[in-house]
Amino acid sequence: MFTLDETTARGREEIEQRARGIIQVNEDGTSKTRHNITNLIIEVDEETGTATARAYWTVLQSVRGLPQQPVLAGRYQNRFERHDGTWRFTELKATTTWSVG
Repeated sequence: MFTLDETTARGREEIEQRARGIIQVNEDGTSKTRHNITNLIIEVDEETGTATARAYWTVLQSVRGLPQQPVLAGRYQNRFERHDGTWRFTELKATTTWSVG
């Protein structure tokens, strides 16, 4: 499950569709978007095979021919579970704290 502010997407197709609605893609298929993640804190519970992670994020984007500049910022609060030795997201929650305009 992926939640961005008040909207939620579930499953690969919905999440991919949501991402494509946010990330600008050029005619040649490339993106002029950079997603920086900072201050990552991960807490793992080995006994239950679960983990949480918190971080801040900033999206930089080249808009209308200008150099990359910040357009969005926020924080992540994510949950993970371990299945057969592999860690997987169970919830990715992004909250926007700042945006241009």
